[in-house]
Amino acid sequence: MLLRRLDIASIEQWEYAAVPTIISGWRNDTEQFEEFMQQINLMGMNGWEMTTESVIHTKGYSGSEYPMLFFKRRLPAEPNEDARH
Repeated sequence: MLLRRLDIASIEQWEYAAVPTIISGWRNDTEQFEEFMQQINLMGMNGWEMTTESVIHTKGYSGSEYPMLFFKRRLPAEPNEDARH
């Protein structure tokens, strides 16, 4: 079996973010929705890509559910160590 050194620099690296999608009824829903969409659009302009949506379930006496959007974006590639020498 031939083994070779894994070049970590060539592997895509990602970072992740989770954004809650709860819009409460304590103020104008239209205003909250517009603020939420501004936040999502800003993430897109900053290189974030929405990958999925899901509901997070919490444990405990009154277990709660939190709808969430999950995003990822590619981290900048680090220079290959061999290229630096």
